[in-house]
Amino acid sequence: MSSAVANPHSEYIDKRIEKLQMSDRLRTKITDTTHDIIIKDFSCHLFTDLIQTTFTPAYLRKHACSDCGGKSEHRCHGAGEERGELLKRALERVFPDTTKIISLKEIAVAFLEEHKTTRFTFKCTACQDKEPRPKKNKKSNVKSSLSKRKSIRLVPPGESESRQRTFSLRLKWIAIFIRKE
Repeated sequence: MSSAVANPHSEYIDKRIEKLQMSDRLRTKITDTTHDIIIKDFSCHLFTDLIQTTFTPAYLRKHACSDCGGKSEHRCHGAGEERGELLKRALERVFPDTTKIISLKEIAVAFLEEHKTTRFTFKCTACQDKEPRPKKNKKSNVKSSLSKRKSIRLVPPGESESRQRTFSLRLKWIAIFIRKE
């Protein structure tokens, strides 16, 4: 775990968190789901999109590459502070009891708050390519992720219990379909 760092983008992150909290987005609730499953299912899509919509291309243009001073094009979490690790820390903080219900918005806010204590910065393509990458486990893929769990339990806002069960069954059917491919 990295030590706390005063991130130069903290004030901007606070403004974006405030805007997110007032929005109508990410109202879906999650319960009975481990942190590992949430990270595997949402880290590469939902939270990538969140970072891309928080730190827009217009915002990137205002900041030079932190390494060479060139045109910044990429959002860089830095070694040891990858998106999955930040999401894990956020979940440990706001969702310690996975039997409770939590909204995606609460997780997203905690995830953005984690960025304020990192060396999160922007880089050009050449400098981003030089960044060390965590070694990927060759066995980790969607098929193995889905086969090792029952299903993620999402509770859409305002949905009845029977609609929730139908949604859960659809997720199980999708998991079975993907495993067969």
